[in-house]
Amino acid sequence: MNTMLKWKWPIIAAWIVVTVALLIIMPDIGQLVRDKGQIGVPEGYSSSEASRLLKAMGDESEDERQMSVILVFGAKEKLTADQMAGIEQGLAGLESEKSKLGLASLQTHVNFPEAKDQLLSADGTTVMAIASVETEGRTKDEIRDSLSAALEGVSVPHYLTGPALINEDFTKTTQEGVKKTELVAVLFIVVVLILIFRSPITPLISLLTVALSFLVSLGIVTQLVDKVDFPFSGFTQIFLVLVLFGIGTDYNILLFMRFKEELARTGSRVEAIIRTYKTAGKTVLYSGAAVLIGFCALGLAEFQLFKSASAVGIGVGVLLVSLFTFLPVVMGLLGRFSFWPAKASGEHRENRLLSGITGFAVKRPYWSIVITLAIAVPIAAFYSSQLNYNSLDEVDDSYTSVQGIHAIYEHYSAGQAMPATLVMTTDEKMDDAGNLAFIDKVTEQLTRVDGVDKVYSATRPKGEKIAELYTSNQSGKLSEGIAQANEGIGTIKDGLAKAADQVAAVPSGDFDKAAELVEGTKKVQAGVDQAIAALNRIATGIGQGTAGAGELKKGIADLRGGLATLSEKTGTLATGLGTISGGYDALLAQFKTVQQSAESLAAAAQAMNASVAKLEQSEAGAGLADNADFAAIKSASAALAEQLAKLSAGLETLNGQLASANATLAQAAQGLKQVQAGQAQLEQGAEQLETGASSLQDGLSEAGAGQKAVVGELPALADGLESIEAGQIKLNEGLESLSASLPELQTGLTDSVNGLQKVSDGLASTTDYLDEIAGTSGADGADGANSADGADSAGGANGSGDASDVSGQGATNAADTFFIPEEVRTGAEFAQSLDLYESEDRHTAKWSIVLSDDPYSTAAMDTIARVHKVYERLAEESGFANAEYGIGGVSSQNLDLEEVSSGDFTRTAAIMLIGILLVLIVISRALWLPVAVIGSLVLAYYTALTGTEWIFGAFTTHGELAWTIPFFSFIMIVALGVDYSIFLIMRYQEYGELAPRRAIHEAMKHTGGIILSAAIILSGTFAAMYPSAVLTLVQMATVVILALMLLAFLFLPLFLPAVVAALNRSKAA
Repeated sequence: MNTMLKWKWPIIAAWIVVTVALLIIMPDIGQLVRDKGQIGVPEGYSSSEASRLLKAMGDESEDERQMSVILVFGAKEKLTADQMAGIEQGLAGLESEKSKLGLASLQTHVNFPEAKDQLLSADGTTVMAIASVETEGRTKDEIRDSLSAALEGVSVPHYLTGPALINEDFTKTTQEGVKKTELVAVLFIVVVLILIFRSPITPLISLLTVALSFLVSLGIVTQLVDKVDFPFSGFTQIFLVLVLFGIGTDYNILLFMRFKEELARTGSRVEAIIRTYKTAGKTVLYSGAAVLIGFCALGLAEFQLFKSASAVGIGVGVLLVSLFTFLPVVMGLLGRFSFWPAKASGEHRENRLLSGITGFAVKRPYWSIVITLAIAVPIAAFYSSQLNYNSLDEVDDSYTSVQGIHAIYEHYSAGQAMPATLVMTTDEKMDDAGNLAFIDKVTEQLTRVDGVDKVYSATRPKGEKIAELYTSNQSGKLSEGIAQANEGIGTIKDGLAKAADQVAAVPSGDFDKAAELVEGTKKVQAGVDQAIAALNRIATGIGQGTAGAGELKKGIADLRGGLATLSEKTGTLATGLGTISGGYDALLAQFKTVQQSAESLAAAAQAMNASVAKLEQSEAGAGLADNADFAAIKSASAALAEQLAKLSAGLETLNGQLASANATLAQAAQGLKQVQAGQAQLEQGAEQLETGASSLQDGLSEAGAGQKAVVGELPALADGLESIEAGQIKLNEGLESLSASLPELQTGLTDSVNGLQKVSDGLASTTDYLDEIAGTSGADGADGANSADGADSAGGANGSGDASDVSGQGATNAADTFFIPEEVRTGAEFAQSLDLYESEDRHTAKWSIVLSDDPYSTAAMDTIARVHKVYERLAEESGFANAEYGIGGVSSQNLDLEEVSSGDFTRTAAIMLIGILLVLIVISRALWLPVAVIGSLVLAYYTALTGTEWIFGAFTTHGELAWTIPFFSFIMIVALGVDYSIFLIMRYQEYGELAPRRAIHEAMKHTGGIILSAAIILSGTFAAMYPSAVLTLVQMATVVILALMLLAFLFLPLFLPAVVAALNRSKAA
C-alpha cells in the first residue's frame, strides 16, 4: 500500500489515459447490440437446426442479407372500396419501385390471389402484405423509413412489423432504458451518499472511482466483443451499470466508513489507509472475489444471453483494481477533506433495529430459525415457475411494430403472421410418390394437433386437402365412370333385347306374299298381252273399216265391248299394281326399320367393344384380362359386332333393290293411268262414232293414231312387268334366306343380352365396392379423431405418450390415402408447390404451421412440443428416424430457450454456489455457517420470486415472470447478496476473543448500519430500472429489491446469528 501511495500521480495519470483511450476507440454500442447482441439459440437445438436447414434450402427468411417486413393496413370499420383502392395503389407503388426500395419480393392479395384468404382479414377491416427486403448497407430504421415514405400517400392507418423490426425496437427500448437507469442510479447514489456521509466530497470520490471502473470495463468489453466476439447482449451494459454502481458504492461505503474510523483513531492518513485495507479492504477483496466467481461462472453457460452477463466479471475485476489503486491514492491526497464539511469521527452509530433483532436471535436461536423458516418457506413454496416468453411485452406499445403485430392478432389467426416451420432433410428425394404420401401424412397429423390452426405443405399448398389426390375421391370418380359404362352396357343390352323382340315379331308368313306377288304380276302380264292383242285387232279393224255403217257400228260395238273389257282388266291391273306398290312400301319401311335396328345394334356393339377395351385398360380393370368370363364376353361382343355389320350391309342391299322395284311399279302404274285415259278417249270416240257417220272417218283416223300410241307403249309395259317379275323372284329368294337366318339372329341377340347382363352385374358389384370404400373413408376419418388408438399413439413410436398431448392421432383410413398420379406429380402446376415447399434438389421438405395461439405464448410452446412428438413418431414409423429435422419460428425458439435456459440455470447455479461456498469456507474456516449463508441466499431468492409473482399478478397484466428473471435474478441475488454476509462474517472474525454469540452480536452492531445502507443503495440502484419501462428490468429489480430487504431485515440479523448461536450453544456467552 505504501508503494501505491508513493506512485500516486502515475497511477492517477494511468487511469485517466486508459479511460480516455478506451473511450476514443470504443465502438458504437447500439450497433454492437444489433450486430452481435441478438438473442439466439445455440447450435444443436431444434430452432437453430431449422434455421440451418432453411438457409441451405435457400429460404429468404433465413438469408442474413434480407429481412422480412409485414405491412399491416387496418381500420376500425370494414374497409370501403375507396380505401381498398388506396391500399392496392400503395402496394402497386411498392411493386413498381422494388429496385429502388431494395424489395426482393412482395406478396400481396393482388399478385398472389391464391393467398388472398390469408392476407385479407375475415372481417374486412385489415389487409396484410409480406415483403422481403435487402439489408446490405442499410440499417433497419433506414429500411423502415424508406417503406414508410413510399406508403405516405395511403390514407388508411398502416404499420410495419415483423421479427426484425420488433427486435430493433426492443434494442431501442433497452438502450433508452439503460440511459434512464444510468441517470436515475447516479442521482440516487449521490443523494444517499450525501445523507450517509453528510459530505459532497465522499460521494464524488465514490462516483469517480466507480465511473472510471465502469468506463474502463465497458471499453474493454466492447473491444473484446468487436475483436474476438466476446458474448454480448442488450443487457450487458445495464448489468455493468447496476452491479458496478451498486456494489462499487457498497464497497466505497465500507472502505470510507472504516477509513473515517481509522482516521479518528490514528490521525495519520497513511496509517489509516493501511489499517482500512487490512480490515475492510480484506472484506472487499473477499466479497469482490465471491462476486467475481459468481459472474465468471456465467462464462460456462451455453446460451449467449447468459454468457453475456459474464462481462460483469470483467467489470468487477476492474472495480477491485480501482478500489485498490485509485481509491487509496485519492484517500491519501484528500485525507480528512474527503469528509468535508463533516469531521472524521470514530465509531459510526449502531442500528438499533438490526441490533435488537440480532440480540433476540442469539438469545432464542431455535425460535429465530423457526420464525425465519416459517416466514420464508411457505411463501417460497408458492412459486409457480410459470414464465413468460413474450418479447413483445418488453417493447413499448408506442412503437409501430408492436401496434402492427397487435392488429394482426386482433383480426387474423393468432399465428398467421409468425408461423412455425418444420423442415427435414434426407438422402432420399422427397418428390416421389411414396415420400409425398409421407409429407401429406405428416401434414394431416399435424393439422390434428391441439393448438394447430392450419398446415401448409407441398401436398397442401393452400392449407386444404386437394380432393383429387386422395383414394376416396379417386375411387368415387372411378365408381362414377364404371357406373356410366354400366349404363352404356345397359343401353346396349336394351337395344339388343328390343332388336331380338323385333326379329321375333316379324311374321314369317308375310315372306310368302312375295310369291303371290310374283303370280299376280304374271297375270297382269298376261292381261297386258291380251290387251296388246286386242289393240292389234282394233288396229286391223280400223284399217279395214270402210265396209259400211252397219259393220262400223258393229265394229264400234265390239270395240266398246273390248274397251270395256280392257278397261276392266286395266282397272284390275292398276288395282293390283297399287296393292303391289303398297305392299312394297310397307315391306320397304319394315326393312328400313330392320336396317336401322341392325345399324344401331352394330354401333352399340362397337361401343360395347370400346367400353370393354377401356375397362380392360383402366386401373379398375387390372386383372380382367386373365378372367375367363371377361374374355368370353369380349369374344362374343366382337363376333356380334361383326355379324351385325354383315346383316346391316345385306339389309342395305336388299332395301336398295326393293326401292328400285317399287320405282318400276310406280312407272307401270303411271303407264296404266295413261292407258285408262286413252281408253276413256276411245269410249268417247266410239260414242261419237255412234252419233254420226260423218265423223266416222275422222274418228277412225284419230282412233288409229291413238291405237298406235297405245300399242307402242304396251311393249314397254310388258318389259316393265318382266323386270318386276325378275325383281320379285330375287326378293322372294332374299326373303327366304332372311327367314331362315332370323332364328339364328334372334338366338345370338338373346345370348348377347345375357352376356351383357353378367358384365353389368360385375360392374355394379365393383361400383358398390368402390362406393363402400369412399363412404367408409369419411366415416372412419371422423371417428379417427376420437379413437383410442389415436390417443395412444400420440406419445411417439413406442406409444408411451400422454393421450392428452395430441388430439385425433388415429391412423388415417387406407381408403382416404394420399395417392398422386404420375401425370400430376410431374406436371407444371404441382412443380410450383414443390418449388415452394421443397429444396431445388428435392432432398429437403418443409411444412408451414399456423398456430391457434399467440406465437409468443407458453400455449404455443406446448403446441410445438406436441408437434415434435407427432413428427418423431411418424418419422420413426416411415423410416425417417435418422433424417435431420428442426422446427423454426418464434414459438420453437422460445421452447428451445426454455430448455437451454433451464439447463444453463441448473449447471451455472451449481457451479456458482459451489464456488461461493468454497470462498465462504476459506473466509470463515467453518462449514455450517457458509452452508447457512448459501441456504439463506437461496431461500431469499425463491421467496422474492414468489413475492414478485404476487405483486405483478395483482397490480399489472403480467402475472408471469419473464423467462430471463429466474436466471439473472439468481445471479444478482447470490453474487451481490453474499457481500453482506461476508461483511458480517469478516467483522465477526475480528472479535475472535469474544464468545461466538456476543461476537456475532457485536459484529451486527458495527456492520448493521453499513449493511442496511448498502442494501438501500443497491436496492435504489436496481429501482433505477423502473423508469426504463422494460418488463424484464422492472421485474428483475423487484426480485432483487425484495431479496435484499429479506437479507437485510430477516436472514442477516435473525437467521445467521441464530445459526451461529445454535452451533455454539455450549460455549459461554
